[in-house]
Amino acid sequence: EGAIELYNPLNSAAGPGQPPRVNQPNGVATDGTTIYWGNRMGALKSGGIVKAKVAPPSMGETTCTPMTDREVTGGIALTARHIFYAVEGSIYGISQEKATSTCHLEGECVLVADQFQKVNQILWDGDGTMYVSDAETGIVHQLPAGVLQKIRATKFIEVTGLYSIDIFTAGEDSSALGSSSLVALVLGAFALRRL
Repeated sequence: EGAIELYNPLNSAAGPGQPPRVNQPNGVATDGTTIYWGNRMGALKSGGIVKAKVAPPSMGETTCTPMTDREVTGGIALTARHIFYAVEGSIYGISQEKATSTCHLEGECVLVADQFQKVNQILWDGDGTMYVSDAETGIVHQLPAGVLQKIRATKFIEVTGLYSIDIFTAGEDSSALGSSSLVALVLGAFALRRL
């Protein structure tokens, strides 16, 4: 109770007989006014990354805009200027300004890194670093968030039983921690570990 359903297959279609813009969503990000999600299936028709207004739409309202044409299998991360998303073992990036539904055909979606086995999550720390968790290898990688070119990610940490990662922003009284952001790992045994 208290949860509001924003988008579903019925209210996200562009019109009668059109495919829904919600198709097995995988990964959600927001900047406060716009919500972005990745679709695991049907990217050519529904969109791989879709953006829409955060305010709940009326049923049938056409507000969802497809931005990419590849299925998103490992989540998305929204930075100040870019959207990054995972397709199997690769990370792609696209400028928020240039995002179109056919970006791979037009060459605007850039392969940023392809050294992973199975990306299950991407996070931005709100500054200059992205963290990528590889569920297959148990390695969390880091890479710069401000570039749209192919680079090699560096190993941040390797853990057994890696399930997911998250970033918590510490308050003002966290100077003793040495950082304003904390990376937390969720392990398969449901242990939470702070780095």
